[in-house]
Amino acid sequence: MVMSGVLDLFLAQPFGARSLAQRVLGMALNDGIRGFEKPIGALKTKINDDVFCEKLKRFVNADESTKNSVRNEAVVDQVDLVVAILKTEQITPELSPEQVGQAFNAYVAWDNAVENVSSPATLKKTFGCLMLDVYKVDDEMKTGAQLFAYLKQLLKLYTRQRDKAMMLSVIEEPVTLHLFRDLFTIFYEPLVRVYKSAN
Repeated sequence: MVMSGVLDLFLAQPFGARSLAQRVLGMALNDGIRGFEKPIGALKTKINDDVFCEKLKRFVNADESTKNSVRNEAVVDQVDLVVAILKTEQITPELSPEQVGQAFNAYVAWDNAVENVSSPATLKKTFGCLMLDVYKVDDEMKTGAQLFAYLKQLLKLYTRQRDKAMMLSVIEEPVTLHLFRDLFTIFYEPLVRVYKSAN
């Protein structure tokens, strides 16, 4: 009986306003959503290309059919999802040919870095005097690989931020409160019976 009263207190919606449970969960989720802003801003600064960032954000917020189509493009072209997002024409803004080349080169550099993790010391032992050219190429590859890694991280952060926003919208719906009440009743009543029989 006490738990029923507490549950009513948390789930009551006085005058159609949000319930206490909705307020508590909403505040927690809003804090989580705002918590993504700082790392997203830091990554956008490191990427230093608003078109790349905007295209990734629009992909995350696009409808499922568009997302599935872009994912299929990635599979067919055998490229990473980030490359497919950046080169697709289904999501605006359009990239210039230079930006497409930069994105693809960054992907190649990242893929190369992932597959061939070798230190400059190992290369120096192997190639000796050719190291000046290797360092130049190595710096270009490193910069490209870092750019692609930042793009992948940004996509993940945008996705997590969108997921929290979707959870917030689900919590705001009145049906969720009824579902929560029903679930609580289903699990709570057997516990009450067990405690009563134990006494």
